[in-house]
Amino acid sequence: MRVQIDSLTNGIVVIPHRSVGVPTSLGDVAWDALPELDETGTLAIPSLASRELWLDMDLGAAKPGEHQIKLRLQALNGAGVLDAPRHPHTVPPPETGVEIALHVADFTIAGAGDFRLCTWAAPEEAQLPDLLAHGNNVFAVSLPEVKYDGQGQMAGADYSKLDPILKRLKGKDVILLLMGIPALHGESGSAAYRGDLKKFLDELVSQMAGAGFDTKHFALYPFDEPGGIGWSLVNQLVEFGKLVRAANPDVMMYVDGGGEFSMFQAMSSCIDIWCPSIYMLAEKTPLMDVVRKSGKMLWSYNCVYAYSRPVGPNLKNMNLVGDYRAAALFAFRHNATGIGFWCYNQGGDPWGRIDLEYMLVYPGRTKPVPSRRWEAVREGIDDYRILAALRSALAEDRGAKLSADARNRIKRLLEAGLSGMLDGSFDEMTRGLGRNVIDASNNDATVGAFRREMFECVQAATMGRTK
Repeated sequence: MRVQIDSLTNGIVVIPHRSVGVPTSLGDVAWDALPELDETGTLAIPSLASRELWLDMDLGAAKPGEHQIKLRLQALNGAGVLDAPRHPHTVPPPETGVEIALHVADFTIAGAGDFRLCTWAAPEEAQLPDLLAHGNNVFAVSLPEVKYDGQGQMAGADYSKLDPILKRLKGKDVILLLMGIPALHGESGSAAYRGDLKKFLDELVSQMAGAGFDTKHFALYPFDEPGGIGWSLVNQLVEFGKLVRAANPDVMMYVDGGGEFSMFQAMSSCIDIWCPSIYMLAEKTPLMDVVRKSGKMLWSYNCVYAYSRPVGPNLKNMNLVGDYRAAALFAFRHNATGIGFWCYNQGGDPWGRIDLEYMLVYPGRTKPVPSRRWEAVREGIDDYRILAALRSALAEDRGAKLSADARNRIKRLLEAGLSGMLDGSFDEMTRGLGRNVIDASNNDATVGAFRREMFECVQAATMGRTK
């Protein structure tokens, strides 16, 4: 079959993809990989079988109003084409037309920078467009290396590895997490150490500002999951964090992972960005009270995938909604502004059967090939941005610019619709119920019902504005 898309106008971009079956860690086949159709625009469909055609539609530049996308699906060797007489002549292929009607609302969603996503991906040129297009706007990169001269005096830092990354990301509204602790001479906390730390941080702030990154767009990431290692690493983090606070209080500190209540109490003196497990967001515990009462940024991440059955990184064929499609909505439900996934593309070759299926994309010849899971993440982030805009409209002058109907609809969505979609399913997952229960609560119908209610709120908000 050949897929042809009639000329598009008004800034609409449509890219056709196909689904490809790949082996899973459990020995099944998952139609998880979604490569783009090649230049021929063809899709092979075996006899008496079906195949998926996936359309990636970018409406970011489309004007509000009604739009139509027309597809022509041509069965190149369909009925009658090869059955014709065996002499040269033309036989047009059977053709099916598909018309997709779109309504673009006159509604502005929250900005991409209002929500953060990290997949611990390197911002390399070949994969950066895909990362940004899917909302990945947090990148973990190495801290610049400190240099000392022959007399043992600090001579600045080497930015030769970081500068190309900064240039690549300039103007993209991303946050950089600078991993590690600078290798400063002297004992930590000594006068010499404090002096060199201040020089290092002042130079870092200046260098980052010159590249377009103020102190709200980068943070120090000294250790990964220190609470899981133990008090030795937590104490090092807190000690370093206090020294950073004293040297330059504008420089932010990031921490991820869990730990003990007392560890979080200790870290609260120096942390600006908390990133616990996404499942911790729902906890009403003294530990999470420490995080929330700090008033600092709250993100989250997932490396456990508790909706999978069996639990763990058996992800290619898992229920997409619980851990991927609903992740951003779950963050919104619990007042977090970011999510994360381990990981974008680190590990074995996902085209084959591997035990750890963390990777969100498949390696391609020239660029990453997205997965269904990766697309589910992007759709969830879009929904977050819509919800955030609705919440802002309701909060602005207590919704004075909205009609009473719009206010009531949005309140109902935020107070009942969202929790109704998420809370029961989360309880089922934490109880360890089986895949059939997970599937019954997380499917196209449940997501579709929520989205219909959400878009009814958008429609009411746009129709019910008062001047």
